Amino acid sequence: MNKDIKNKLQQVENIKTLIWTHKGGVGKSAITYNLYSYFKQNGYQLGVYTNDERTYLTDLIEEDYFIASSEEMEGLDDLSDVIFDLGGKTDDLLVNKCVRNSDTIIVPIKEPNCNATFGALDDIITIVEEYELIDKHIIILINDNVELSDTNKLKNTDEDFIKVITDQLLERYEEVMKFLNIEIRYLYTTKGLKNIAQKQEDIFTYSKSHKFKEMATQKQRVQLIDICNCIIDDNIKNQNK
Repeated sequence: MNKDIKNKLQQVENIKTLIWTHKGGVGKSAITYNLYSYFKQNGYQLGVYTNDERTYLTDLIEEDYFIASSEEMEGLDDLSDVIFDLGGKTDDLLVNKCVRNSDTIIVPIKEPNCNATFGALDDIITIVEEYELIDKHIIILINDNVELSDTNKLKNTDEDFIKVITDQLLERYEEVMKFLNIEIRYLYTTKGLKNIAQKQEDIFTYSKSHKFKEMATQKQRVQLIDICNCIIDDNIKNQNK
């Protein structure tokens, strides 16, 4: 349990976070599960709403996971303390409402030169500009699915990958980034969410390699604390506007 985050959570009211991109298979479910689990471990309960029925999260967080059609999610203005985990093929109206209702918007990316990620970012920026939501915090989250036995990868730095994405962002959104809060973060998630769901094991401890488990757990937790702090700070900032 992180005492700093737990203390900050006492100032929080009604967290709303959107996780979305056009592309499937980039780890939206893994990111959602990591965030949900970490907040829960620190005493803060979030619900997860999705319009994507093809997910293993129902087996992991059944009591707090709600699958709803786009029509049923129309009442999301009234929801509180929630992660919106939207499928890639989501109608524009629902994306629009989730962007406007979220303090933090997370756009997962799995590889450089991913047009689907930048397509989603184009849509989000269009909404942000249309409604003059310049205070929205947009995180391009590099979700690195690490092989269970790949201890060498965990020893490498993430700076090269981040530099590639940064250069692409500057090339594509140079003017927009002068007034929008867009940044890049990194998160390791272990492969095998399906297996974790079937075995009901914690995502941090599921591993065939004890050495990998120890390294992955340490890195993941540091990165998760960083992302969770962003979500908490965004919420507190918006309360004080």
